[in-house]
Amino acid sequence: MSVQKDKDDLLALMVGVVLITAVVLGVMAFAPLEPFSDQESWSYQEPVDLESLNLSVQADVCDVEVSFEDLDGSWMEVGMSADGRSGYIAGEPDINFTVSSSLDGGNLAVTVSMKMYTGPTVTYDESDILVIIDLSLLAYLQIDVDVGDVVITAPFNSTLTGAAVHTDVGGLHAHLEEGATVGDLDLRSDVGSVNLDSRNADFYEDTVVMAETGTGSIYLDLERSTPPEGNVTFDCLANVGSVYLTLDIVGDVSAEITSQANGGDIETELVGFSGMEVHLVSDNHPDQWSVVLLLEADVGSVSVHAEWRE
Repeated sequence: MSVQKDKDDLLALMVGVVLITAVVLGVMAFAPLEPFSDQESWSYQEPVDLESLNLSVQADVCDVEVSFEDLDGSWMEVGMSADGRSGYIAGEPDINFTVSSSLDGGNLAVTVSMKMYTGPTVTYDESDILVIIDLSLLAYLQIDVDVGDVVITAPFNSTLTGAAVHTDVGGLHAHLEEGATVGDLDLRSDVGSVNLDSRNADFYEDTVVMAETGTGSIYLDLERSTPPEGNVTFDCLANVGSVYLTLDIVGDVSAEITSQANGGDIETELVGFSGMEVHLVSDNHPDQWSVVLLLEADVGSVSVHAEWRE
C-alpha cells in the first residue's frame, strides 16, 4: 500500500509541477510584462502659400492635444508616442499610425489616424498624438477618439474657425485665450467631462458653442473684459451630470442665462444680475454685445456664479 501511495503522491506532484509550469509560461508569454515604446513624427513643409487647414483626427486609445505656435519652416507638425507593456510571445502590439494630406489651392486637408491593438496581452501606460499648427493658418478641427482626453488650446493671434470634437470615454478641454478668434464649436463626451475656459477670446458673429455629456459634468469659465467681435451662444446639456458656470463680464457686454435642472437644484451667486433662478439677465441687458447661455442638467444640478460690472 505504501508503494502505491508513493506512486500516487509522485504522480500528483508531477501533475502539479506541470500545471504550475504551464501557468507560469502562460503568464510570461501573454501577460503584459515586457515594456515597449513607439514614436513617429510628420510635418508639412511644402513651400506654398497656405490660408486654411482642415484637420481630421481619429484615434482608438489615445490622448489628443492640438495647439498653435509660430512654426519655423513648416505649416504643421504631428507627433505620436505610445508606451506600455505586452506579453513576451505576443510581442509588441500593432500600432497603425498614418498621416495623409491633400492640397486644394491654399487650403490644406490633413487626416491623422491611429489604430491600435487592444486586448489582454497589452496595456498602454501612455499614448498621445500632439498636433501643432502654425499661427497663420485658419484651422477647422474634426476629432473623434474612442478612449482618451482631447485638449485644444487657441492662443493669441490664432484662428479656430470651428471644431467638432467627440470622445466615447474621456474628457474634453478647450482653452480659448485672449486674442484668439473662434467660430462654432461642438464638444461632446459620452462618458467624461467637458471643460471650456475663455479669456477674452473673440468669437465670430452669432457663434454657437455646444457642449454635451452623456455621463459627466460641464464646466464653463468665461471672462469678457474687452469689447468682443460678435455675440455668442453657449448651449450646454449634461444628461447625467451637472453644469457649472463662472461668468465675469464688464461694460457693454450683457448676458442672459436660462437654466434647467430636471433632477437637481439650481444654485446662484450673483453680482449685477437679477431675475428668477431659471432666467437671469445682467443689469445692463440688453446692451451692445450679448452672451446667451442655455444650461440644462437632466440628472444633476446647475451652478451659476455670474458677475457684471460697469
